Amino acid sequence: MADTHINAYFAEVDEAEKKVIAAHGEWEAAKTRLEAKKKEVGYEEPSAPVPDELKTEEKVKEEAPRPKGNILFNRK
Repeated sequence: MADTHINAYFAEVDEAEKKVIAAHGEWEAAKTRLEAKKKEVGYEEPSAPVPDELKTEEKVKEEAPRPKGNILFNRK
């Protein structure tokens, strides 16, 4: 690795940064096209239903009695 000049590493970083900037631009353009298409077809975001598993866990947490005292340090 000592044979490679440091400028090569700077150039590698610059090239990678250019790729990131280009990819970010493509991503933004794709998002813009998607939003335009959503408006065109009248698409509405579906509301995320709460899975039954989460509802059950919430009920269990609400219904579970709270333990009294300090469970970790019970004295004998």
